[in-house]
Amino acid sequence: MNKADYTTLINAKIPDGTQLPSSQHRETMHTDANSIIELVYGDAETDNEIREDFTSSTALFDYAITLYKVGSTVTITGWFEANSSLLSASSIFTVTDTDFTGFSGTTFNVVSRKINSMDVMPIYFNDANLRIGASILNGERYEFTINYKALN
Repeated sequence: MNKADYTTLINAKIPDGTQLPSSQHRETMHTDANSIIELVYGDAETDNEIREDFTSSTALFDYAITLYKVGSTVTITGWFEANSSLLSASSIFTVTDTDFTGFSGTTFNVVSRKINSMDVMPIYFNDANLRIGASILNGERYEFTINYKALN
């Protein structure tokens, strides 16, 4: 649910010029699945290259992620593994759910850590795409956490 959806919910549940029943107030604030509590403290969502509920895979990587949104701040944690040796700027996945899409043209950079190693690789999130910032060998697996501001 994004800000526009919540505004619509409030406008639908709290009509002008009437007294609001407490049950509708509770629905809007906490008991409805689209309430303010769910907007601010929503559940974490999981995805991978097979499910693709919130992302679209490039088939170049296997990955497993958790997406969590509080207000307009999104946190994605997880891992990715190359299915072949690839060059820098290869796309790991694209976020397809608009609730988790970042601002167009804004790049968020982080360093991912190779699992069971001290090696690191830069990755970046831009225009809903998570990409590697260096070449990667077949079978290399990295873990990461990235935070960014969502469009909605």
